[in-house]
Amino acid sequence: DSLLYTQFCDKCTIICKKWEITNAFPHDKKEFLSDMESIQDLRDRLAHANDYAATRGSARQLCISVRKMDHWMRVLTSVVSTSGHIAPGD
Repeated sequence: DSLLYTQFCDKCTIICKKWEITNAFPHDKKEFLSDMESIQDLRDRLAHANDYAATRGSARQLCISVRKMDHWMRVLTSVVSTSGHIAPGD
């Protein structure tokens, strides 16, 4: 699947483009984009081995980001399972 070889930000772009042509997303697009920005930030900090949970506040933010990831993974899995796959060429 060609989607597996795309960058995180590209996956978000693809999903956003599909958002307009499918009514399968029961969530707010702004919420999705905001959550993806926070998840991207966490991903970047993890990938570059920064101290992403060095303080109580940053540890709390880490938990919030993980919950957002879990939420969107469930939403997108549900959408894909009910409406087919979301691929760059669709």
